[in-house]
Amino acid sequence: MLFSILILPLILCVSCTEEVEVNAPGAPVNVVFGLLDPGKTVQYVRIGRSYNGSSLLSAVSPHPDSIRWQEKFSVYVEEWDENQKIKEVYHFDPDNGVAKDTGFFPVEGLAVYKCGFKPKRLYTYSMYVHFEDDNRITNGIATIPGKVVVIDPTPVPGRKINLQTGSNFNARWKPAEKAGVYQIFFKVIYKEITETNWQLKEIVFKSAVYPEITPPLQLEKTFSGNRFFSECIIQVDSTLDAVREIVNASFQMYTGGEEFGFYLSSQLNDNNLSSAFGDYTNLSNGIGIFSSISVYTISNLELSNTTLDELAYSDKTRHLGFLDHYGKR
Repeated sequence: MLFSILILPLILCVSCTEEVEVNAPGAPVNVVFGLLDPGKTVQYVRIGRSYNGSSLLSAVSPHPDSIRWQEKFSVYVEEWDENQKIKEVYHFDPDNGVAKDTGFFPVEGLAVYKCGFKPKRLYTYSMYVHFEDDNRITNGIATIPGKVVVIDPTPVPGRKINLQTGSNFNARWKPAEKAGVYQIFFKVIYKEITETNWQLKEIVFKSAVYPEITPPLQLEKTFSGNRFFSECIIQVDSTLDAVREIVNASFQMYTGGEEFGFYLSSQLNDNNLSSAFGDYTNLSNGIGIFSSISVYTISNLELSNTTLDELAYSDKTRHLGFLDHYGKR
């Protein structure tokens, strides 16, 4: 899920009077990826370094042979309140236990650092990564967005979502202050029962990743019943002889900080918010991104009886073996 990126010339100050071009041939380029999550109590920063001097450095993953990982890093984050007063300094430690990213960063070389703290909404955070071998510092600044208010769907008992052919479901929400990008996932969970066992599976359809740097007072995304039935046909294995029963549905929204919005608006691809790599960076003396990401989930949503019956009996999906709203075929 990599995207072609044009790296802007980055200048690294190594003293008061000397400047070194970061992308100069043979010069190492610091690569840092950090997304603070105000919904979690542990935060991670992923650190890399590339020796590929090409101006198209980020169009491809750094090759493991071009990276050195023996040096130590000092990683810390400063927390600033809304009055621009420093409140805390959080120091990160190496973490060798976390599963390493297989995307932009090579698995073998990736350095992962972690720290236990929960970022505060609308606070500003400054990240510093000190590469001790050559005394260089990569720095980034990010503000945590406020909270999204989801208007629809709402977890009201007895309310059901209609996704019949020709019908639409509109997700609506009030955007968060300082947020810059959104993506929505709608998941339908079903039980797949064969003669020997059963398991839970998902039918997932998602919105495009779309930046909203200056959003209106309310945003919405339409999910069509036509698309729902198309995704069922695509994602459900019709070659497997099984009975399938819809269990429930869930709504999941990802939102990122303004920095992440600029980061993703630099390319127009429709991919997962957490894995895209644009040609924007808010880091000094390095490439990558320092921003935030939040996840909002509404679970145990129900599909309407008419949606279940159409899924069970329509000519397009009858062969998939779904039960109707009575639990019959």
